[in-house]
Amino acid sequence: MPHDALLCRGAGRVVRHMVDIVGQPCVIRWAGQRPWASATFDGLRLAVQLELTEEPAPEDLRAICLRLEQADYGVAKYLVADVQAAGKARMIDIEALLIRNA
Repeated sequence: MPHDALLCRGAGRVVRHMVDIVGQPCVIRWAGQRPWASATFDGLRLAVQLELTEEPAPEDLRAICLRLEQADYGVAKYLVADVQAAGKARMIDIEALLIRNA
């Protein structure tokens, strides 16, 4: 994955898991992270754009996005608290909130 160097280890593992969940060949077009904090938690906001090598049927794309949103991302040091995925044609845009475990 060419974006590993840009992501912390936990975020990189989440992205690799996302690629596995997609279950078909895809390319990571973009992956980035930024710090996030609230009054009680801190962590990362993760944004990823995946491009599928073949355009799936609309219902298959919706199913992929749902699997991404409902997956259990077991990652050391982080709890993946929220995942939003939206797809159009061959592109899937994903945003996730990773909360650092105490």
